[in-house]
Amino acid sequence: MGLELGQTRIWGFNIKDGSLYKKIVLPQALAPKGSFMQDLVVDSQKGWIYLADIANPSLLAVRIDDGHTIRFSDHSSLQAEADAVMNIDNKTTLFNGKVASVAVNPISLSADGNTLYYGAMNGTHWYQLSTAALQTGNDDKIIATVKLVGAKPVSDGAATSKQGNHYFTNLNHNAISMLDNKGTLTTAVSSPLLDFPDSVQFGETGWLYISVNQLHKAKAFNGQAETAKPPYRIMRLWTGEDTAAGQ
Repeated sequence: MGLELGQTRIWGFNIKDGSLYKKIVLPQALAPKGSFMQDLVVDSQKGWIYLADIANPSLLAVRIDDGHTIRFSDHSSLQAEADAVMNIDNKTTLFNGKVASVAVNPISLSADGNTLYYGAMNGTHWYQLSTAALQTGNDDKIIATVKLVGAKPVSDGAATSKQGNHYFTNLNHNAISMLDNKGTLTTAVSSPLLDFPDSVQFGETGWLYISVNQLHKAKAFNGQAETAKPPYRIMRLWTGEDTAAGQ
């Protein structure tokens, strides 16, 4: 994220030998100092990367070939919702001494790469927009494609299957929730081991992987001392679904 440098960079590595494949430096005009880039999704087939900036609530589209970057901001769907409170273990979660109110963060991509899904971390609404419209950089065209998909929990990460079902980390209930392609939100699994499930990602067919990092126990979030204790888990959930293409 380059918070201290004021420079956001995307690094791509060859997973076979660890060598650097690609480095993209985002222009400061579109990723200024203080930007807090979080979740991203990659459409390797069409050559685009999409990112969420929680500090200056925005979605960014970055073309892999040349680093061309587009920013979409100043829309109500990107903002945190005041009544979507993060309350974990019966405690209101803080962020740097204030009640956490985090804007757009979880994002995912449809299997064909044509639709970007997104929502605020402190939010209960899941939206979509057209990636083709986002790539134009024309706000009017982008806004014309924004639609409400359905409900979601207060969540940090999300993933979308080929079948169009959306999986969310449910922070307040130590759970993974699913919004199916008919618009019904249910709990897929709940466990004390899901102690701040941060991100989710499909791996081999059928399995959803979950990183669990106890983030609410960090000093920046509890306003006190670090109380997190190992182990920090990577877990997986059997869904029986196909992974989404390009992720």
